[in-house]
Amino acid sequence: MNRFLSSNSFKTSKWLAIIIILTGIILRVIFYLGDRSLWHDEAKLALVINNLSFYELSHPGASTELKFQPYPLGFLILEKSLVNFLGDQELIFRLFPLISGVFSLILFNILIKCYLSSEISLIGLGLLTFSPQLIYYSSEVRPYSSDILISLILLLMIEFILGNDLNKRAITILGVVGAVCIWFSTPSVFVWTGGYMALIMIFAWERNLKKVAQIFQICLLWAIGFLIYYFCYLRYFLRSTIAVTVWPWDVEGGYFAVFPITSLKIVSCINQFILEFRMALYLLPTYQAISTVSLFAIGTISFILLNGKRFLILYSPVIMTLIAAGLKKYPFHQRLIFFLIPIFIIIITCGAEQIIKRTRNIRPLVFMCIISLLFFFPLRIMKYSITGTNSHEEIKHVLAKIKELKQPGEVIYVYYGANAAFQYYAQRFGFKEEECIFGIGAREDTHRYNEDIQKLNQYKKVWLIFSHIHENEDEIILGYMDKIAKRECRVKNPHVAAYLYKVD
Repeated sequence: MNRFLSSNSFKTSKWLAIIIILTGIILRVIFYLGDRSLWHDEAKLALVINNLSFYELSHPGASTELKFQPYPLGFLILEKSLVNFLGDQELIFRLFPLISGVFSLILFNILIKCYLSSEISLIGLGLLTFSPQLIYYSSEVRPYSSDILISLILLLMIEFILGNDLNKRAITILGVVGAVCIWFSTPSVFVWTGGYMALIMIFAWERNLKKVAQIFQICLLWAIGFLIYYFCYLRYFLRSTIAVTVWPWDVEGGYFAVFPITSLKIVSCINQFILEFRMALYLLPTYQAISTVSLFAIGTISFILLNGKRFLILYSPVIMTLIAAGLKKYPFHQRLIFFLIPIFIIIITCGAEQIIKRTRNIRPLVFMCIISLLFFFPLRIMKYSITGTNSHEEIKHVLAKIKELKQPGEVIYVYYGANAAFQYYAQRFGFKEEECIFGIGAREDTHRYNEDIQKLNQYKKVWLIFSHIHENEDEIILGYMDKIAKRECRVKNPHVAAYLYKVD
C-alpha cells in the first residue's frame, strides 16, 4: 500500500510539474507577444547590434559605441545573427531571451529534484515559474534570462560530475561546454569556478584523487577556452579606459566593504545582502520578504547540518560573487545577480521542507500558510504578465500619434533620455534627421536646459518628446518652454509623453 501511495504521489507531482511548466511557458509567451516598445536600455543595445558589424562587435576597442556595453560576445553575435536572418523587429530581438526563459523552467525542474523530493520541489518550481521578474526578463533584450539558463546548465554539469564516473569523452564535453558558456554569460564564471572549487574540495576530502585529476582536466579545457575568449574579445574591452570603471559603485551599490573586519561592517554587509536578495527576487511586500528570508536562513542551516556537499556546491557561486563584489570587480546588485536566483530558490524551498517535516500534526495548515506567504503577491500581480501592461516606456504609440498629427515644418525636440528609443524607431515612422533636435543632458546643472530650449525660438511649432526621465527634468524643461511658447497638444503613454508647442 505504501509503495502504491508513493508511486501515485510521484505520478501526481510529475503531472503537476508539467502543468506548472506549461503555465509558465504560456505566461512568458503571452508577455512576449505583447510586443511592447523597446525601452531605453533595450534600444541602446538594439542600436549597437544594428549599427556595428560582426567584426566591430568582437572588437570593442574599435568602436566608442560598445565601450559602455559590457555584454557577452556570444550573446551579441547570436542577437545580430537572428536580426540579420529574421528581420529587425522587437520580437526577433527578444526571441533568445524567451527561449532561455522557457528552457530555464525545464532545466530547473531537473536540478531541484537533485536536492529535494518531487512533492516539495513543486514549491521551488512554482517560485521560479511565477516570478514577476523572470517573466518580464524572459522578453527583454538583455542577457539576464540567458544568464539564468547558463547558470542552470553549469549546475547540472556539476551534479553530473558529482554522481557519475567520467571517461575521456565526458571530460572533453564538460570542458568545452563550460568554456563556451562564458561566451554567452559573464557571471557564469562565478558558477563555474565556485562549483568546481567545491567539487575539488569534496573529492579531496574523500581522497578520491582520480576524480580530482579529472576535474583538473576539465578545468584545463575551460582555461584554454577562457584564454581564447580573452584574446578574441575581453582584451579589447578591458583596454578601454572607461570599461573597468563604468559601474557607479557609490550610487548603485553592489559593493561589500568588509575590510577591515568589524562587527558594524559585518552587520552592514548582512543587511545589504538581504536588500539585494529581496530586490532580485522581487519581494516587495514586507510579509513576503520576512517569510522568504526566514526560509532562506532555515534552508542554509539545514544544508550545513544535513548535507555539507550540497552546501558547498550551492554556496560557492554565491561566495565567489560576493568576493568579486568586495573587490569591486562585479556588482552584487539586483538583476545582475539573477543567475543566482535558482540557487536562492532551492535554499528557500529546502527551508520550507524542513518546517513542513517538523509540523506533523498541523502539516496541511503549515503548508497552506507557506504557499500563501510565498505566492500571494506574485499571483496577485500576474495580470501584468497576462495583459502585457508592465512596460517601462511605451514610445511606439506616442510616435505613431505624432506621425498622425505632425504637420510640415514642425520639428521634434528629443529629451536626451529618449534618444536611444527615438533613434531606433525614427526610420520606421519616417522621421527625418533634419527635423529632429536632440537635447542635451545636464543633470549637474539644470539651468543649461534653458539655454537648450532657447534654441527652439527659431521654429514655429515644436514637439517635445520625453522618455526615461531623470527625476523631474521634464517639468524643468516644460517650465522653460512654457515661457516662450504656448502648449497646444499632449500625447501620453506609460512613462512617455509628447507635447506640441506653438512658439510665440
